[in-house]
Amino acid sequence: MIIGVPKEIKTNENRIALVPAGAESLTAQGHTVLVEQGAGIGSGFPDAAYAAVGGCIVPTADEVWQKAEMIMKVKEPIEVEWPRMRKGQLIYTYFHFAAAEKLTRAVIDSGAVAVAYETVQLPSGELPLLTPMSEVAGRMSVQQGAKYLEKVFGGSGVLLGGVPGVSRVTPVDQRGTLTSFEIDCHKGEDRRREVARLVVSSDWGLVELRPSRLSLEEIFLQLTTDEAKSAAPDAAA
Repeated sequence: MIIGVPKEIKTNENRIALVPAGAESLTAQGHTVLVEQGAGIGSGFPDAAYAAVGGCIVPTADEVWQKAEMIMKVKEPIEVEWPRMRKGQLIYTYFHFAAAEKLTRAVIDSGAVAVAYETVQLPSGELPLLTPMSEVAGRMSVQQGAKYLEKVFGGSGVLLGGVPGVSRVTPVDQRGTLTSFEIDCHKGEDRRREVARLVVSSDWGLVELRPSRLSLEEIFLQLTTDEAKSAAPDAAA
């Protein structure tokens, strides 16, 4: 199969759908991998990294779309990319069709075969292609909270970890989402473990407005224990 990886052109999108290791794996299995020139730069992967593992560097997005039987992207095709989609072409990316009627109709009209990352589901019910996004979101939530405590962003000008002679900040779980067993509304994404990991490892403590719930330490322990148990059969096999 000819697999094409065009450069992401959505505003502020710097990722690439396929890292060099992935390109190496695909070429080793006999596939042809076309990578648009400069597509990996935003993620720190130069063209040479793809060429070194058998990828073919293509000068334009049009050529990638025209030659590829399957397109791999990070974000949904934006309007300028819609005319490039064609009947029977497999497009593998995040689509989020429910929030984009025009995109949905454009894909239907093109006849392309759309496989949305967010709908890929394991027999266990897990959504493996949303898990990395949840990990990033969970870690970023604490980082963003720290940023908006800065005066320049309208905060009170304090550090989460404090400094000698100054009291540290105590995070407050206002909605109780970290200390309950509710799952995030975004298609089952569970961000608690990543938030818990940051807060616990940073020893910031937590004020719970619903004190009957489990502590972050208990959540982190239970989540990691559950992960170990679920992985045990695979390890044994």
